[in-house]
Amino acid sequence: MDRCPNCRARREAEETCRRCGMDLCGLLAVEQAAAGLITHALRQLAAGEVAAAIQTLTRARALNADPFIVHLLGFLRHLADEPSRANQDHQLA
Repeated sequence: MDRCPNCRARREAEETCRRCGMDLCGLLAVEQAAAGLITHALRQLAAGEVAAAIQTLTRARALNADPFIVHLLGFLRHLADEPSRANQDHQLA
């Protein structure tokens, strides 16, 4: 989180907003949980578990609407829809 969601002040390293004093601990915890889910999904993808990675990223997107999550989900859904083509492409390489 770069900015306070309440007053839009740039966020420093503190867990409270320097301008309005809003406690950001809960929001930062949610953001960290989403980041952990992204990491887990990438490990699942590396292990070839596309369906599990999609489920994990769907949970991450519920916590954080980061565009990276949305794009990665789109990629994985496309990959899941065309597994035979992905195998053909891999064999050609």
